[in-house]
Amino acid sequence: MTEQLKSVITLAGLKAINAAQISGIKGKITHLAIGDSDGVSYNASRYQTGLKNEKMRVEIVEASSFDQTFLVGALFEGGNENFIVNEISAILEDGTTFAIWANEGDALAEMFSHQNLLLQQQITITSVDADNIEIVTIESDFFHLNVGMFASLATASLTNILATLNNTHARHVEEGLVL
Repeated sequence: MTEQLKSVITLAGLKAINAAQISGIKGKITHLAIGDSDGVSYNASRYQTGLKNEKMRVEIVEASSFDQTFLVGALFEGGNENFIVNEISAILEDGTTFAIWANEGDALAEMFSHQNLLLQQQITITSVDADNIEIVTIESDFFHLNVGMFASLATASLTNILATLNNTHARHVEEGLVL
């Protein structure tokens, strides 16, 4: 992908934020969701009310903001299956899909049953005042989540390196290259 994938704010999401504002409260983004869109990538539309095939939904663990832009992060723990992530969404507290990331021809990530997936997505808001939106995060030490993920990646990498070395050594012994 050559350019940064932008979020598409849904009409349902805008309506929910405006309703919250009229009630004197902020619209709260609480979750990120991922899906495989039934294996077919597509371009997100503001008319969508959800992902085409949501697979997992988790609470947001990290958020930061600058002006009209939010950066949100979530940790998806390895599940029961492997799949290509073709779509991601930001979900409001009431379950409304606020924003969607999907781009025809682009896989956004890959989910493996034996690995966690850390996602960080940028939401740029131009249709409403960002002061009317709050990102709700769960109590979590995000640094420790990152350290745990890096430790898992390092362990997996070392395991792969050792397996490759063992296979190479066994092949060399078999071919008589090593005594």
